Formats: sequence, C-alpha cells, structure tokens
Amino acid sequence: MTKGAITLTIVFEGMNLNRDEGVGGNIQTLKKLHRGDGLVHTFMSRQALRYAISKKLIEEFGWKETEVTRRGEGEKKTNQFNMSKANIIEYEEMDFFGYMYTIRGENAFVRSAVCKLTPAISLEKFSFDQSFNANHEMVKRAIKCGEEGVPNLWHTEDHLSLYKYSFVIDLDKVGKIDYKEKKIVLEEKDAKEFLKGYEKYISDEDREKCMKLTEGEYNLKRNGEDIGKIILKKRKKKEGEEKETEGEEETKKGKKQKTTSYEIEIEINLPVDEKIRRIVDFLNAIKTLSRGIQGNTNSLAPLFVIGGIISAKTPLAHPLVELVPGTSKKLNKGMIDYGEKILKDSSIVEKTNECFQIQSGKSNIDSQNLCPEKKENKESNQTDTKYIVKGIVKDKFENGNEFNEWKDPKDAIDELIKFVNSEKFKNYLDKKDGKNESTKN
Repeated sequence: MTKGAITLTIVFEGMNLNRDEGVGGNIQTLKKLHRGDGLVHTFMSRQALRYAISKKLIEEFGWKETEVTRRGEGEKKTNQFNMSKANIIEYEEMDFFGYMYTIRGENAFVRSAVCKLTPAISLEKFSFDQSFNANHEMVKRAIKCGEEGVPNLWHTEDHLSLYKYSFVIDLDKVGKIDYKEKKIVLEEKDAKEFLKGYEKYISDEDREKCMKLTEGEYNLKRNGEDIGKIILKKRKKKEGEEKETEGEEETKKGKKQKTTSYEIEIEINLPVDEKIRRIVDFLNAIKTLSRGIQGNTNSLAPLFVIGGIISAKTPLAHPLVELVPGTSKKLNKGMIDYGEKILKDSSIVEKTNECFQIQSGKSNIDSQNLCPEKKENKESNQTDTKYIVKGIVKDKFENGNEFNEWKDPKDAIDELIKFVNSEKFKNYLDKKDGKNESTKN
C-alpha cells in the first residue's frame, strides 16, 4: 500500500515576486490571475518557486547542480538535464523535481516531479499600483564624466501581499525509479550515450560489456551498496520490420546503414538514509526560503503553515487557506479548521506493535502514539492520534489569538523534521513494496 506523502501549505509575505512579459519596452507588469468575483491576484509561478528552492538547496545544502545540454533538431532544440552525465543517484534536484530527456522521434525518458509545487498566489487583491522610475544616480555620474545625462524611464506594477503555496512530496517515489514504468528504446548511438550516466555505478567486470551493449542484467552499486539495476535487451522486432533494425542513418558515402535498437530498463532504489536526507534538506530550506528578483529580495519564510503526513498525495488544505473577505490580515479560521479535519482524516498510520510517536514536549500531538487504535486525551476525554503540522506567527494576523494552540511555524516544521529523522519513520519508509501495511486511522 501507499506510503503517502508529506504536504504543507504555507503563507508568507512578499512584493513583486514574478514579472510578466511586460507591455512595451519600459512597462514591467506582474503575473496576474482574474477571479470570477472580479478581483485580481498576483502570483509567483511554479517554475519561479522551484528555482528559488533548488537555488537554495544547491548553494546552502550542497545539492549538485545538474549539467544542462541542448537536445533536438533545429528550432525544436530545448534545454534539458544531460542524462549522459547525471541521474537521480547523485543529483538530488533530478530526483525531486523531475526531468524529460528527449530522444529522436517521439521517444523520451521522463520522470515526473516527486515534489510537486503549486504557484504562490496572493491572498490580497491587486489594486494596480504602479511606480515611475528613472536612473537619476547614473545620469549624475554620466554628467560628471562629460557624457550627455539622459535618464532611462520605466514603469513597474507593484503589489505587497500575503501569498500561499503548497508542496507534496511523494514518499513512494523519493530516490526511486521503477523499471516497470521506465523502459526506453534507443538506437545504438543514443543507447551508448544514455548509459554513460550510469557507467560508474556498474562493476568493473560488467562495465565494458554494458557499454558495448551486450544484452544482460547489470547491477548498480554506490559505495558498495546495491541501489538498482539496468536490464539491456535488443529490441524485439515487430511484424514487417527488417531484421534487428529500428531506423536508418546516412553513412559518409551517402549509403543507408541499418542500425540495431536496444530496450533499456532502469530500476533504482536509494538507501533510506539518503532519501531521508533529501527530505530533511528540503524542509530545512523551506524554513528560510527567499526570492531575489531585479535587485530586490523577499523572504518567503513561513508566517503560517498547515499540513502533515497523509495518504492522499494532494495538498488537501491548500484551497481552504484564505483571508476573511474584505480583510487584509484576518485568516478564515472556519475554513482552516475544516482543512485540519480533512488532513487528520487522511492521516496515514502504520499497523505495527511499535507505533509512531513524537517524543518532543513541543509536539503538535502532545507526544501521543500514532497507532491505529484510538488513544484518549485524559483532560478533554477526546481522541487525537493524528500527526499534523500547525504553525502561525500570531502577531502577524488580526485573529492570531484564535490559534492559541498552534506553534511557531519554524518550531512546527522542526518537529516534522525531527519525526522524519526518527527510527520509526525510517523503518516505515524502508518497508518493501507490497508489504507496507499502512492504514488510515
């Protein structure tokens, strides 16, 4: 059964987070959405958010920056991760954010993002504020240097607002490629290029055979530990095809040469400690995330957070985090309470004698066991066995006092990190496929 997902919905404050194409050469616009009620909201695209996160992970957490190559023909060439040099084994961003590596024709090797993001959408309406700008300081310098001092003028749209976004980390797919889903057929030249990305993980005695495209099964190892395998076969012929051919290439003499095609299956399953390291790095990066754009910097650090470890691989609370209509800093507590309820209803718990438990005295669940059976709260005579994350900077919101039982956002995420680092979570994540006996509580 599913291992579920980690999902958080986060609110932060920012200004002018994502410029749009613009109107003319000197009017800088913001990315905007129009709602049915006539209100306009600005947003930061999923791609911009992904860039901010991956940039922080590379610069501050040591994630490897993946080399990019141009692939395709003519005007159809696109920028792609270079899979002849990189893969999810060592390049964490390829693991978390996915890729598409196109081959000739319609063939492609695709990995869907393990960590899916929403755009960051403003909670406050956009009123089309603008500012008029000129580079007066540069004009003064030009005049001092004997140059003609002519200012460059431009308009910018401006919006300061609270924004919300969500992410979902698929716990079944972190650090993993299932060969049943990842099968690709390549011509000889492309097959050799593709396999170069895995060459260093194949044993010395098998490496030469694999790179010569000898059919067989090749184990992958990292630091002496098994992490997967490559299965290499000559492509099965379809009815009407030439013997062992899939395409043709022009030779230098202008004659056509028939080429052999190969079917490649990839299976990867990284050690659980490596999977947990990547998850923890990501969660730590979220706590102090920032966004630099056009010389400005914005803190994207959470002012509000809600989420948890759930069976539904979707940001359940995302549409329910809103401001009370007509206000700028008042959260809709009723909707958020409902979001908390559906998160609890989707909470995933392991069926074992040794249940998940948070040992911290600051735990959002008061250190109660996460077991299938209910555990009674002695003071209120209520049951609460769900693990969810709840955090808010109370003074930032008009009705912050309504969230008295909530923690600081940083403390709430730290508790989640502590749990992800625990032996109980490690054992849960390390269960073999098909043997994971999980259930909703």
